[in-house]
Amino acid sequence: MFGVGPGSEAPLTLLRKQQDLVKEVFRDIRDCSDFPSMKRACSRWARTEDEQQKMIDCYARCLSLKALLKDDQADLLSMPCQIDSLWHEHVLETRKYTALMERLRQKHGCPFLHHSTEMADNQYARHERF
Repeated sequence: MFGVGPGSEAPLTLLRKQQDLVKEVFRDIRDCSDFPSMKRACSRWARTEDEQQKMIDCYARCLSLKALLKDDQADLLSMPCQIDSLWHEHVLETRKYTALMERLRQKHGCPFLHHSTEMADNQYARHERF
């Protein structure tokens, strides 16, 4: 029933492959998100280097989920405001952000994740996307 016991290898193998994919996408995003302007953006919310690293990791996790769920229209997920501020910073680094989106598209078939403030004021819709 829960993937334990005889005949459960296939679901467990699939789960491991999915976990590996999530980790790989996370690493791709994390590797492309550690630059000076991102650290400056983190410093608005995080005081220590360790807290800043955790914020960048959280950003990479959120963007990984959006990429893997193909949430290019922001129908499914919204980032917490602190993490969203990092996304703003990344988008402003157009070459770096575009290169990341292209890398994710080529390696994993992820769509280009555009950022829009169109629904930002609709708190009900934002809450539904969390």
